[in-house]
Amino acid sequence: MLLAIYIRIETIDAIAVGLAILIFGGILAALFFYLRTAYKQGGWQRVRRDFVIAIAALAAFVIIRLIQNHQIEHLRRAVNSLFRH
Repeated sequence: MLLAIYIRIETIDAIAVGLAILIFGGILAALFFYLRTAYKQGGWQRVRRDFVIAIAALAAFVIIRLIQNHQIEHLRRAVNSLFRH
């Protein structure tokens, strides 16, 4: 709530920002624990390999979401153009 008072944003926006920060922190914590487990099982060699795998998986997820969003936006524009008249 302090964030909402300082920047003067709506409550729903402050909640959205808080949830985004929470999700980002959760992803960072999961990555940390994943790499810590890799270190315990195989040392730095395994950490490097697993880090590359984790980053590749996150990048693939982002790329897939961008493609889906692009397709949805294209479909929305097509439907809007049909019903303009």
